[in-house]
Amino acid sequence: ILLTSHIFTGVACMLLGGWQFWPAFRKRFMKLHRVIGGIYVLTVPISVLLSFAYLTVTAPHNLYTRLTAWVALWLFGAVALISVGAAVHALKKRRIHEHMGFMALSFACMLVAPMLRLNWVMLAWVFPHIDQETLSMVTMGIMMPECLLIGYGLIQVNRQYERPMSRRTPGRSEEHTSEL
Repeated sequence: ILLTSHIFTGVACMLLGGWQFWPAFRKRFMKLHRVIGGIYVLTVPISVLLSFAYLTVTAPHNLYTRLTAWVALWLFGAVALISVGAAVHALKKRRIHEHMGFMALSFACMLVAPMLRLNWVMLAWVFPHIDQETLSMVTMGIMMPECLLIGYGLIQVNRQYERPMSRRTPGRSEEHTSEL
């Protein structure tokens, strides 16, 4: 029951959270962005706390990658909770870019389980001779930086979209250096 409930709330987080980082959607439908964001902020703690409850009753040796996954899941869950809280705090202070950064971090942390499964499939296809335990360990090593890079990419895309795009004309110093 704990794992199934965690999966359903986690899927809601992923589906709703993905819309939040689409700049055109956010700009055009700000009220809907706020509603979806509110639901996301409520479902992340529920999903993470359900996963913590599951991890509490499941010994590390009963997980697919044993202690490595057990520790990683606790770590990513804690960071997801902290970053959602920090995002809400930043929003209250009207620090929008900070809010976006913390939300991207929470979303990246929530991507851990889906990316783990995707990496399993891809690596098993590329390396069919590797046993499940080795495959799981390699997947864990790839997944952690992968999720954080996705979060960083979300921040960069959103900042680039909001940056004013104006055509600059070369100044006197730029003309002088281009002639040299």
